[in-house]
Amino acid sequence: MQNLPDDEIYKYSNLPLHSCDIGDFFPILKHINIQNKDATILMQQGRSAQNEGNLEQAFDYYSQSINVLLQITGPMNPEVASCIAKMANIQYKFGDYLQAIELQTKSIIIQEKLLGFDSPTVAYSYSNLGLYYHTCRYFSKGFEYMHKSLKILEVVCGQNHPDISSIYLNLGMMY
Repeated sequence: MQNLPDDEIYKYSNLPLHSCDIGDFFPILKHINIQNKDATILMQQGRSAQNEGNLEQAFDYYSQSINVLLQITGPMNPEVASCIAKMANIQYKFGDYLQAIELQTKSIIIQEKLLGFDSPTVAYSYSNLGLYYHTCRYFSKGFEYMHKSLKILEVVCGQNHPDISSIYLNLGMMY
C-alpha cells in the first residue's frame, strides 16, 4: 500500500485485510486422486459384465478391483466405496438382501468419511439402503434411510432439484 496514491490508499483502508496482514502462503493438498490402471480396467469389465446380465462375473471383477485398490490406496478411496456399492446392488439382484444391506452400509461409511455427511452421493447411497431395507421387510429402517436421503438432498440441492422427485417416487412406492 506504500506505492499507491493517497486516494487509492483511502479506498482500500476500510477493507478487513491488507497486504501487510498476510505473512506467507502455504499450499495444502487435501485430496490426491490416485488411479490404478489395473483397477480401472477391472471396474470397466465388471460394469460391462453387469450390463450384459452376467452378475456373477461382474461381482468377481468388482471384488478383484477392490483387492487391487486396497493394496495400493487403502480402504479410504471413493473407487472402493463405488465397487462395494455395486457389489451390494448385485447381491440385491441375487436376492441376498442382508448381504446387500451390509455391503451398502460399508460403502456409506467410506463415503461419509471421504465426502462428508452432506454429499449428494451419500444421499443416493442412503436411498439405496432404504430400498434394500424395505425389500427385506424392515419397513421402519427403510423409511428412516429414505427420509434421511431426502433431507440431505433438500439441504444440498434445494427442494426443486430433479433427484428429489425420484426420492418422493420411491417413498410413494414404499408406502
